[in-house]
Amino acid sequence: MIKRAVSLVTVILFASIAFAGCALFERDVKYYNNIEVARIEGISQPITQKQLIDGFNGFGYRYVSEYGYSLKRAYDETLDILVNREIIAQISKDKFGELTAQEAAQVRKTSFDAVEAKYRETEAKIREERKWPDRPGDETEKQPETGVVYTPYEKYLIKQGNSFKVNLTQYRDRPAAEFVHETNDDFIKYLDEARGSELQIEKTIATETKTRFVRFLSNNEKGLGYKYDTDKQKNSAIKRELVRIQEQEEKNTLVRRMQEAFEQGIVTDTEYEEMLRLRDGVKAGLGLAAVAPNFNEYERFIAERNQTFVDDLVRRAQDDYLSNVRIALDRFERGFDSLDSFKDKLLGGLNGLYFVPRQVANKFFTVSHILVEYNDEQKAKLAQIEAQYRQDNNESNRNSAIEKLRGEVEVSRLVDGVATGTPMTAAEVLTYVENYVMPNNKTKSLERKVNDFRDCIYMFNSDPGMQNPEFEYVIGADLRTDKSLRSEEPDTMSQMVPEFTKAARELFNYNEAENRGGVRKETTVTTINGQRVEEYTYIDTRGTMSGLVWTDYGAHIIMYTRNIHDFIYTNSISELESSYQNFLHASTTSYGNKTAFDAIVEKLNKPAYSQYEQQLLDVYKGKNKITLYKSNYKNLTKKS
Repeated sequence: MIKRAVSLVTVILFASIAFAGCALFERDVKYYNNIEVARIEGISQPITQKQLIDGFNGFGYRYVSEYGYSLKRAYDETLDILVNREIIAQISKDKFGELTAQEAAQVRKTSFDAVEAKYRETEAKIREERKWPDRPGDETEKQPETGVVYTPYEKYLIKQGNSFKVNLTQYRDRPAAEFVHETNDDFIKYLDEARGSELQIEKTIATETKTRFVRFLSNNEKGLGYKYDTDKQKNSAIKRELVRIQEQEEKNTLVRRMQEAFEQGIVTDTEYEEMLRLRDGVKAGLGLAAVAPNFNEYERFIAERNQTFVDDLVRRAQDDYLSNVRIALDRFERGFDSLDSFKDKLLGGLNGLYFVPRQVANKFFTVSHILVEYNDEQKAKLAQIEAQYRQDNNESNRNSAIEKLRGEVEVSRLVDGVATGTPMTAAEVLTYVENYVMPNNKTKSLERKVNDFRDCIYMFNSDPGMQNPEFEYVIGADLRTDKSLRSEEPDTMSQMVPEFTKAARELFNYNEAENRGGVRKETTVTTINGQRVEEYTYIDTRGTMSGLVWTDYGAHIIMYTRNIHDFIYTNSISELESSYQNFLHASTTSYGNKTAFDAIVEKLNKPAYSQYEQQLLDVYKGKNKITLYKSNYKNLTKKS
């Protein structure tokens, strides 16, 4: 069965402003705006052909473009999702009542934000085309985001003492109230504010923006007989778009609240109202708080209602982990999985890997790195240098040209994803990172070093594989006879380029005789009673860092972060019960907060709601008649 492109719990904004250009097929709404394609007993309003097409252009087109469905099947699947969505929304109303004042205000805010974003985008394009100045007051907002910021994993369960509870911290610092326009007319007046400016240029830009924006909206209303000439008619077009988005966002909210209530153990409408009162406060008027939220009481309230569910989920997650480790151990002991197969698994990705034999694990380690990348022009120059070298074989000229090119590589430091300061050379970046991380500081903890290096990744790195990764890069020790960069022996212990691999292995410092890496022996010589005495200390090399390592991609700064046996189980079955918690709750990256436990909880919890949702649908459909009028949208299944 092909995976569905979208689920009911996915937030779907059926807004033309959000999905313009996504539609695969043009259509004229004249013939279908009010034609029914489905009617659901117990729900007063039918699903129309217009809603079906909006759904197709919002998400259903993906069945064709990504999954290879026929057009007919794609429309059938889209309608199925719309029907299910209507049913869940109705169940939500029946169970918890109509939207609260807070929820209704958020629906309005969502529609206002969506329309304003497209409206301001239209205005910015006009200013750019006409070479007109920025809006007054916008000058400080012009610096664009140019990078990715670190995003900690949002855990579903967090540990408190010896037990777990649902993580509700995302609600702790939410504002008690936000300003929201009371009506659609108020919002449209707000959009028109610039037309009241004393500056003629601002009046001109505002008028042109509104005209062009409404022209954009009119593309989805062809054949309906609307006019767009007067200001009143233009306002009506914007209002229709707002209403359309609000109607769909209301259903989104009703669907979302069902999952939220399920995950927080809320059963009755009274409990739901109490939850909102404690979590969000009670609001009145234009978002003014009447009663402030009480987060501590909210946490207690939720804990009382779902602690049994949480305890059961924790037990199931632990059992799932133990079962997978035992299965992997058993397969290895029975000879189904060879030592070489574990090597391949390590290099092929760590997802679903619960056990690695210690004799294999000792040879592997993880690294993170910062890539200061050649830009396209510099990559072209590098290719020219190498082409010239192949012709004249003049290594001196080649090295000189490459050294000059490397000095031209620059990157701006990012702060919260935004470029700041003057660009820095690769050498300057290395100096900055060394001073920030202090990898050779023996008193600084490994945790501090890897977290500081993570900070630097988000300041300078351009490798997308290092941006909020699930896992870090895995490299194995060099087991070849010829370990040189020019070795013709295949390197089966790394998938990275040779220069990168060599530098990383030097940090790991593998000792083949002892089958271990990650330590460096330091010798201290003292004299006792006239006798020379040598003392040996083994230094942990995790958290050590390379200098600049140049490849065809640019300059890399590499940190050796962990050994495989730091976070994947490598012991025997007899030690499993006493030590598995250390691996179950080990983070999947050296500096991240997501653990194997979190991944299993996520795997177990998502299907739990899906099953609950399906049960609700089955019960409703068993009691109420669903009528589909497939002949009413046959015209859509033929490409015009």
